[in-house]
Amino acid sequence: MTDEHDEHGIERNRINGSYDLKLEDFACALCKKILWKPVVCKNCSTPFCSACIADRSDEQSKQCVNGCEEFVESKCPRFILQQLGRLNIACANHQYGCTEIIAYEALEAHETECGYQQQSCRGCEKVLPKKDLVDHENKCDLFDLTCSECNMNFKRRDTDLLHTEFKCLKEQFRQLRNQFETNKNATSQQIQHLSSIHQQLREEYEAYKQLAEEQVKQIIIKNYEFQEKFEPNNKPTNERINQIEQSVQSCKQGSDGKIQDLIETLE
Repeated sequence: MTDEHDEHGIERNRINGSYDLKLEDFACALCKKILWKPVVCKNCSTPFCSACIADRSDEQSKQCVNGCEEFVESKCPRFILQQLGRLNIACANHQYGCTEIIAYEALEAHETECGYQQQSCRGCEKVLPKKDLVDHENKCDLFDLTCSECNMNFKRRDTDLLHTEFKCLKEQFRQLRNQFETNKNATSQQIQHLSSIHQQLREEYEAYKQLAEEQVKQIIIKNYEFQEKFEPNNKPTNERINQIEQSVQSCKQGSDGKIQDLIETLE
């Protein structure tokens, strides 16, 4: 779509053919041209181009040109859209050679792709039809080129001067050297980082090792103190246990003898 439609409605002299319509009834109340993408004021049903409404300032957007208390944007009635749909319109690029006459609903799609819309060369900035742009830029001396091998940028006219085969190889070597230095610095930083982590882990290991050795030492001392505390009581206790066991054994032997004598007597 051309800027003409983005900013305003459609010029009446672009309407092709005769219609039993009063074109002034389908004109924007702001730009006075044929409505393009219309909306209406909800209070008075006055139609406007949506772009014309969008262009108004914040203060103006609160007012309606017909004096309504407040402007409230609303969808355009179907009747207006149907009548606009009857129109056949010359392409906005007719002055540049396009002879197409397009239905209202298809106008935007055509003008977006129209080969006669004006575009600027990215090199010399010359304005020419879109359909001729590719061929022009393929020959334009001021067009920027980029070497696929060395990524050097230069104007087409400077190809032989700035981008010879030797300079291309030299540039590739320079880029490789820069990349090597970048990778070298990155690797060096990674090594330093890993070395720092290794040193930190080693210090933590030594601290844990020292703590573990201290804990083992404390356990050994506690065990020795425990043995020292209870060892004197072990000997008399063991002797008393032996005496009791001997007494029990004697009693058992005596009982066994008496029982045997009683059995023999009964027999």
